Amino acid sequence: MTPATAATGRLATVRQVGRDLGQRVRDELNSAVFELRGPAEFRAVWEHVDSVGGFSRERADTVVLYALAKNLPGTGCVVEIGSFLGRSTAVLAQAVRGRGQGRVVAIDPHRGGSGDVDSQDPTGAASTLPLMRHNLHRLGLLDLVDIECATATDAAGTWSHGPVRLLFIDGLHTYDAVQADFAAVEPHLDAGAVVVFDDYRPRQYPGLVRAVDELVLAGRVPAPTRRINRYRVCGVRQWREILR
Repeated sequence: MTPATAATGRLATVRQVGRDLGQRVRDELNSAVFELRGPAEFRAVWEHVDSVGGFSRERADTVVLYALAKNLPGTGCVVEIGSFLGRSTAVLAQAVRGRGQGRVVAIDPHRGGSGDVDSQDPTGAASTLPLMRHNLHRLGLLDLVDIECATATDAAGTWSHGPVRLLFIDGLHTYDAVQADFAAVEPHLDAGAVVVFDDYRPRQYPGLVRAVDELVLAGRVPAPTRRINRYRVCGVRQWREILR
């Protein structure tokens, strides 16, 4: 390796560290803003669901999801792709309850694990469905949720839930899965719907990020789009009306 090549490599590393640090600063600022400006009742909501295992453990991200489900206009349902043990499902269900209208459609084949392919059990022997149902029942939220134990593509084949005002995609974190999940629900998006992609993290999930970026460039997701910590939120024009 020549000195020039080594210097170029070090410069690239420094630039990447700078970009990562800048994103962390933006994430921290977003966290402070959204926690301070989010719905006043969110603290009680968070405490209510905190006993449920799984993911969605960042308050600043979760308050955004709660506020969207509660305050987005429209009469359509809230759809979640990727439920696992029901933690984010419970947050969405409490938002629907606070709104006084609507339902949550929770889509997941319940093959266990996280959004990574290697964590899935294709046989279904490690199903997370019983534990998810138990969690929602224990929290008094099961009656607000329509559970689809299926992939989004299969669930869309027999869709009976009407228009969708909020779509939260948190299934497998691969390029093909993200494209398929969005395409499955796309025909049912209501006018003014908002789409949220979880774990929009270029270094950890490059396939997911590429899929989302292509959907944005193709104009298939609602505009404008904004990155909020680990979320890519598409379609919100007036945040002041959401965070009330």
